[in-house]
This record gives sequence, structure tokens and C-alpha cells, in this order.
Amino acid sequence: MSESANGIQLVAGIARLLNSGLRAEETLASVAERLRVGLGVRSVAIWLREPNATTLRAISSPALAKERTSASFALLPEPDEDMRRLPLLHEGERLGILELAPREGTGPASATEILPLVADILAPFLASIELSEDLAHEVALRSRESEAQRRFVTLAADCLPAGTEGADREAGRQSGNQAREDGRPEVERG
Repeated sequence: MSESANGIQLVAGIARLLNSGLRAEETLASVAERLRVGLGVRSVAIWLREPNATTLRAISSPALAKERTSASFALLPEPDEDMRRLPLLHEGERLGILELAPREGTGPASATEILPLVADILAPFLASIELSEDLAHEVALRSRESEAQRRFVTLAADCLPAGTEGADREAGRQSGNQAREDGRPEVERG
């Protein structure tokens, strides 16, 4: 089989992994392993932002005993002389870096053609990971805000001297203040 056909199979395999439904971490580890084996390189790392967006970490193949991290893209560890790094860009924003360390000598010629394509396929996947994490954070924040508002309204209602109760749109009782629970008289609606 030609080197070009092997490259197409490698890219197709990576596309299948990205659509496999695995968790993001498993998917990226599988992609790194597929690239390492498919290109015959010593190691592959995919650098991406942590959910807190303050640090970067590398998902590597082969897996390392100690996780590699960095405070920013500018502060990544210096690459070896033969190491190749490609930015993973989506809509002009750097979301990560694809890093390859070839075996002794040079890597296959197809790597030069395949890596930009793989980077273009990986970048939207990283963007979707960040979007999902941002959405999860936003939902959690809104839930906390909603709960805080509910507690505030409950405390404010409990401070009222007359009995009050809240009703939903179907006129079902939802809540009452402490005065209502103690049996104090309600205020008549006018």
C-alpha cells in the first residue's frame, strides 16, 4: 500500500475516533496513540487548556508517569531539536498544540502532509470540548444563583409579620412564610 493511502487511512481512523462517543480525555489519548503508531514516531502529545483555562496539560502517547503541564503556550517546555509542533487553531484562536517527536533520523515524509490535516480535524474537537465545559460551568453558576435567589425570597417572606403564601399559575400552594405556618392571620387581597 502506498504511503499516501496509509496517510488517508490514518486520517480516517482519527476522524472515526473523534466521532466515537468516548469521553474527551479517552478520545485524545486514542488519537495520540493512533498518530504515534501510524506515523512511526517516538511520541505524540496534544497540549490543551484545562477547564479552568489557567493551565495547559499534555495528553501523551506513550502515556507518561508524570503529567506535563504549563502555565501558557508561551511557557511550554523547550522542544527537542527534532520535535515538531503545530498549533491547533479554530476560528483564529489557539486551542492547543500537536507535538511529535520522531524516532532517530527523520519521520515518514507523509507526516509533513498529514499533520496539518490532523491539526485541522482536531481543532474543532478541542473547541467543542471547551464549549461543553463553558456550558457546564454556566449551568452550575445559574443554578447557584437561582438557589441563592430562592433562599433570599424565603428569608424575606419569613420576616413579614402577616401570613403570606406563594402560588403557582395553577393556584397550587408552593410556599408559605413562617407567620403562615404559625397560624397568624393572612392579609386579604383587595
